[in-house]
Amino acid sequence: MIALVIAVAVTAVLVVAVWLIESTRRARRAPRARVDAEDTLRDLLETIRDPIEGSTPDGRITYVNAAWRALFGSDDPPQSERVFADPVTTAAYAEYRARLLAGGPDALFEGIVIGRDGQRVVLSIHSSVRFEDGAPVAVRTVMRDVGAQRAAEEAQGRLVEMIEATSDFVGIAGGNGRIVYLNRAGRRLVGIGDHDDVTGLGMRAVFTPDSRAHQIAVAVPSALRDGVWSGDTVVRGPTGGEIPVSQVIVANRSSRDGQWFVSMIMRDRSEQAQREAESEAMHRIALAIADLTDPSSVYVTVVRELCATTGWSSGELWLRDDDGRITRAAVWPEPDARAAAGPDRARVRRCAVGDEVPDRVWTSRAVTVVPASVPSVPSVAPGGDVPGSDAAPAESTAAVGVPVLADRDVVAVVIFCVSASSDEDRSRIRLVTVVAAQLGRLILQKRTEQALRESEARTRMLSEASMDGIAIIRDFRIVELNGAFRRMFALGEDVGGVNSLDLVDEGDRPRIAIAARSAGMYEATMRRADGTTFDGRVTGVVTTFRGVPSRVAVVRDISEWRALDRLKNEFVSTVSHELRTPLTAMLGSLGLLEAGVAGRLAPNAHRLIRIARTNTERLIRLINDMLDLDKIAAGKLTLRRVRLVMADTVRVAVDGLRALAAERAIEVAEEVESDVAISGDRDRIVQVLTNLLSNAIKFAPAGSRVVVRAWRVSSDRRDHGHGHGGSAGNGSTNGVANGDGQDRGRVRVSVTNAGDGIAPADVGRLFKRFQQLDGSDGRRNSGTGLGLAISKELVEQHDGTIGVQSTPGVETTFWFECPEDVSTRDPAGVGH
Repeated sequence: MIALVIAVAVTAVLVVAVWLIESTRRARRAPRARVDAEDTLRDLLETIRDPIEGSTPDGRITYVNAAWRALFGSDDPPQSERVFADPVTTAAYAEYRARLLAGGPDALFEGIVIGRDGQRVVLSIHSSVRFEDGAPVAVRTVMRDVGAQRAAEEAQGRLVEMIEATSDFVGIAGGNGRIVYLNRAGRRLVGIGDHDDVTGLGMRAVFTPDSRAHQIAVAVPSALRDGVWSGDTVVRGPTGGEIPVSQVIVANRSSRDGQWFVSMIMRDRSEQAQREAESEAMHRIALAIADLTDPSSVYVTVVRELCATTGWSSGELWLRDDDGRITRAAVWPEPDARAAAGPDRARVRRCAVGDEVPDRVWTSRAVTVVPASVPSVPSVAPGGDVPGSDAAPAESTAAVGVPVLADRDVVAVVIFCVSASSDEDRSRIRLVTVVAAQLGRLILQKRTEQALRESEARTRMLSEASMDGIAIIRDFRIVELNGAFRRMFALGEDVGGVNSLDLVDEGDRPRIAIAARSAGMYEATMRRADGTTFDGRVTGVVTTFRGVPSRVAVVRDISEWRALDRLKNEFVSTVSHELRTPLTAMLGSLGLLEAGVAGRLAPNAHRLIRIARTNTERLIRLINDMLDLDKIAAGKLTLRRVRLVMADTVRVAVDGLRALAAERAIEVAEEVESDVAISGDRDRIVQVLTNLLSNAIKFAPAGSRVVVRAWRVSSDRRDHGHGHGGSAGNGSTNGVANGDGQDRGRVRVSVTNAGDGIAPADVGRLFKRFQQLDGSDGRRNSGTGLGLAISKELVEQHDGTIGVQSTPGVETTFWFECPEDVSTRDPAGVGH
């Protein structure tokens, strides 16, 4: 017994010894194993692609892996505070950590952080806290970049929103044909609500029997084989009707279980089909109108095509006749067509409505539907026109009238027999309304073309009857001409493309090439095809010919007129010269007699001599004026140009008329800038001033004032006075630069007087020859009517312009302008 106890004790001591030895050995091996485990774990964490960090509860980072360092660009992070994109997210993250450290449940936090190089990264963050004895000792955080996932989710959301918003049918069906998704447009197409369950719907709910069979036999197998199929089909409408659609089927296999799904996209082709029908009908009608010239045939064709497009059995077209009554112009089918139909053909129906329907439509200018009884038109027995006895009973229908408008005016009315209440008929009425709008334009175009043809025929007839040559010219090429033009220039039959400048003498071509670019009148020496020439006057008018800008040139042969005018001028010149010599002698003799050289005359004799002398002076002035005009017209007037200081020139003219002014109690005032000057002929400029001053003195009220002004007008400021304006002359009105580069302005001289003034309608006559505004025998002031005409010619000879402004009952101002002479002008001088 004792031995057994001793054996057990010894065994126990040995076991304890062995355990102590092994414990000592394990204790010696533990640090190495722990180090190996930590290294293995660290290597594992370094390979994980999600950023991982370990931190203390106070935020000090104790560990980060390679993905963390790559994200934030730091190898030795000092704290665990994230750099979020905005302060709000930073504060929210701090609250998130505080809840976890307080023992709250694990949760996810999502936010945008600023990573390496400032890039924005969307992170999903999960943190967990390790507690010891109820206190937090460490925080473990795992982050995941979910930016691509969020972008994909947003894109998917936008795609779903777009699919839901589209007006096309979009649906997804499984391999068993059951629908798993249907967008709003698809739900409306099959007549179910936006929130109704669609998973129980099959292809029967969407397609008609024929189109369903086509889907099963052709469309879906083709999509499964090729990946996609497209074509046209028919689906059921909400009310059971058929809707034509264009369809695309895309087949795809699920990545999870390998099952097939088909995506279907369908678009309602009803409106497109209607537009195609409208286009086809309009095309046929347009071709019919273009091909036919008989209006009645055109109208029958229009009604026939509209009946063919709509399917309605009959139609009529009504027009207003010359007496203002609305009458039936076309009927379809025509009576002969009904008779030929025979008893085997469906009877043609005609609406039993009176003529009030076209009247109502014409007056209201709107579509009008009138209920009416429509009996069947009985068939016509062969060989006769007696109706058979098998007439069908009347049907309840309606007559619809549609106005045909052109430029807001009703030009026709179309009447059709339609069903009383039918969606199809309402759609057809819309179709006819659209076609009628186009028809109105075609009818108006047809009428316009007809009127244009008639107008062209009348114009051509008048053109051919004209004695003047008329040609239409485009880019100097003749494209049309009348017989007189052909004869005038001795042209042959083929004149297409003849250059109009070749019909002008070479010396006049440069001038005519410029003048012919605008409307107006000009004269030139014209050249015939045989080389002979004649004097021509051309009137050009800008126009449009066959849609292209062109010019109409009217040519008149003025050779005889020129010859007569030369004879007249030669006669006048000869007579004037022959008269001036004896009249001058007579004037001298009368002057001597009036002065008493031949003895004292009795008072009556003295008065008669004075009258004779005065009239002789008038005759001499008239002859001198006519001779001056003759010289100017012949180009024989020679100007002796000198520098004329206007202050001196104006004073010479005023001094010569002071006696006339005193006789009429008129004050003549001078307001002339001292340094303005022009280059001109002294006598001729004085002659112009004298003409203007004498007119002003003659027509000014007694005791009034006549003002002569002269001032410099710069090239960029023109003061033409006020009141009714008019001008004459073709001189340049722009300032130019002289040889030394100085700005060369203009000098304006004006003569102003109070009085009755000049009516606007008379202004254009002032500068023409032999014009007296008061042509009565009792006019207050006599004159030849040549003074202003001569003044105009003289001013234009000085490269100037002349004109007038007048306010009737207030004042009148005659003015002329000439280029300034700056040859000795002080450069520092300034204009007025």
